[in-house]
Amino acid sequence: MGLKNEKVLLFFGNIKPYKGIETLTNVFSTLDMENSRLLIVGKPDNKKLAEDINNSARLDPRIKTVFQYIQEEDVQIYFNASDIVVFPYRDILTSGAVILAMSFGKPCIVVDKGCMMETLHPEGGASYNSEMESELGRTLQYMLQKSETSLEEMGSKNYKQAESLDWDTIAKRTSQAYEIGI
Repeated sequence: MGLKNEKVLLFFGNIKPYKGIETLTNVFSTLDMENSRLLIVGKPDNKKLAEDINNSARLDPRIKTVFQYIQEEDVQIYFNASDIVVFPYRDILTSGAVILAMSFGKPCIVVDKGCMMETLHPEGGASYNSEMESELGRTLQYMLQKSETSLEEMGSKNYKQAESLDWDTIAKRTSQAYEIGI
């Protein structure tokens, strides 16, 4: 992918207005971190959204977009190229993409809404207030300044957390919840 000695942020998934990609590109562009890159990978919901994101991305050569459906066998290319996965959603309850990132052993940046922080390992990344763009910027910078070792440790914790999300474990937890009357 032409990336070397750079910290790579990845957004991966269907690109829809509520996912905050335009905010992400705008905020990322304000960061004075030349050794960082932002990959936005997924199929846009509509042409206007793709154009808006591409217009923003053209202003910053550190931003690369891949606007297409990614075949299952190619998903690993993008996750393996990334250091941190970012989910700048404006509105969310839960996300399969977060669990996917965790299963690749990646640290994540998530909003403080829905079940996002309950899904991640408590030390598996960082969260921010989605109502404040400045917090997204501070969180991006904070995570991009982490050492490679620190990011790997966060990712490892997320990987272990993702392993605990298998269907058998979830079924047992659900059954236990009903047994104790939650």
